[in-house]
Amino acid sequence: MIDRPKSTDKSTVPAKNIAWRLATASLLLLSVTQAAVPAAIAAPALQTNQTLYLPSVTRYSDVSYQSPFGISMFDAVDDPRGLSAMQTAGADLIFTNFRWVDLEPTQDAVYDFSSMDAKIAAATAKSMQLVVLFDHSPSWATIDPNNPRGPLKPDMYDDLADAVSALASRYNGMNGYPRVDYWLFFGEPDGIYSWGNAPTQYADGLASASQAIKSANSLAKVMPGAVAYERFGDDEYSPGPFVRSFLPSVFARLNTKPGGASAYIDGVAFNDFGLTPQRWPSLRDKATSVRQIMTAAGIGHLPLVVTELSRSSQGGVAEISQAQNVIKQYSYGLAAGISQMHWFMVFDMVNVPPADLAANAYGLFRGTDLNSAKPAYTAYRVVAEQLDGARYQRDLGAPGTQGFVYIDGPEQVVVVWANSATTNVAFGQGCARTITRMNIVTQISDGGVGDRDGTVNGQVSVQVAPNEPLIVRACQ
Repeated sequence: MIDRPKSTDKSTVPAKNIAWRLATASLLLLSVTQAAVPAAIAAPALQTNQTLYLPSVTRYSDVSYQSPFGISMFDAVDDPRGLSAMQTAGADLIFTNFRWVDLEPTQDAVYDFSSMDAKIAAATAKSMQLVVLFDHSPSWATIDPNNPRGPLKPDMYDDLADAVSALASRYNGMNGYPRVDYWLFFGEPDGIYSWGNAPTQYADGLASASQAIKSANSLAKVMPGAVAYERFGDDEYSPGPFVRSFLPSVFARLNTKPGGASAYIDGVAFNDFGLTPQRWPSLRDKATSVRQIMTAAGIGHLPLVVTELSRSSQGGVAEISQAQNVIKQYSYGLAAGISQMHWFMVFDMVNVPPADLAANAYGLFRGTDLNSAKPAYTAYRVVAEQLDGARYQRDLGAPGTQGFVYIDGPEQVVVVWANSATTNVAFGQGCARTITRMNIVTQISDGGVGDRDGTVNGQVSVQVAPNEPLIVRACQ
């Protein structure tokens, strides 16, 4: 790393004695307010019985585990924007942005860390860990002064390295400030109005930034900004807003540098809003496509991260579908081995044209009202409580269903829903505990109420409804 005198000398903010508390992956045992049970779904003739044996054992700590449950919070990280609400919901990670223009509004200005200091202090106070997106370049650094997400002027890459070096040095855990270990660069860089048509320049800037960060913090993990990787257009004559070749081109460029791509990046991130279901029906399908690109570039072993995961509620009945998707997509993501999944976001997007409000109802709360939680908020709490600590083992494989088997310590946890018609799944034990997305918990004993086969036969048969995820554990 070449010494750059202005990297650390520009800060005039006095060091604060903020105690560093590592964000943990401890399971949050939450008491979730129960919602009303929806109207019963008429059950057709029973179609299948699948027996799964769940040992009844207690949990234990897995020191190698890191929670995948995150939340996207841009611009500010504080209670009015949902910090405490998401801590209560079980989020352990916060994906947030830090704008270069706020750090250095004019070239050679004294670095202003104040907004980042506030974010990291708030997150640390809640024992939550920041995942930081460095973006929004100042106008003096960009080729197009009106496009803060676009490519930089050719002579501005040293300034970029200086800026991120100063950040990484300040937040490396050795200067009285908490440590930030996760850094990404420029959101959805595969966009045609971002870096989509400049993958070589992007890769060069990323490599320089990565070296600067790792010189300041050997524990830091650097990733490209999450690609959208969708809506490419139907053919070469009708391109979409994102460039399909961007990601492989970035990897190819990094592989020409000493040590190859894995010397500069420690993971790959993408976003998923379910906008292309014909191509990727689920989060796991999209993750498979991105992993294939990584594997072709020789970096298939690196972690996958989703910084913006969401499904719009679009009001009314669709809020139920959104809540179902919270559990379903997190289940798919764990099955795909995704290491972090940040729900986008706490609130609905409100700074959009009125005609677009419904389509942008991605939040866990309606509008910006923390007193108006959607069903999706309860679903987030349920999936974080039940699957935080769980590792994917295998697909369930019960006919007529989509289901996953996870291991939480020595205990098995199942998430399952029917594909098109209500069906039954049998669990080979004397008692099974079911948890709905509304946190309604029911214990069903062999031959007792709720056992769909109605007989004492060493198993419990549980009814599963279409698209309604049900979590099944051993009785306590």
